[in-house]
Amino acid sequence: MGHWKHRGRGFGMGWRGGFGRHGGHRSEMDAELAAVLGISSEELRAAKDTAITNMIEKAVAEGELAPKEAERMTAARKLR
Repeated sequence: MGHWKHRGRGFGMGWRGGFGRHGGHRSEMDAELAAVLGISSEELRAAKDTAITNMIEKAVAEGELAPKEAERMTAARKLR
């Protein structure tokens, strides 16, 4: 009983991110998305990194994220 409580937050919506964030699927999906957009995978990756960096900076500026936490998130992204 009660096993339903441990199923997470829906399809692919665990604590580490949403759909396409598990294993090799991310790179496959990125390659497909880049092809549809008519850009290279490297350009897509750079655009994603820029967007995430901008979101982190905005969250810090608005006081929604501590600067220390932003540094930790940025460092973790560089390790990927």
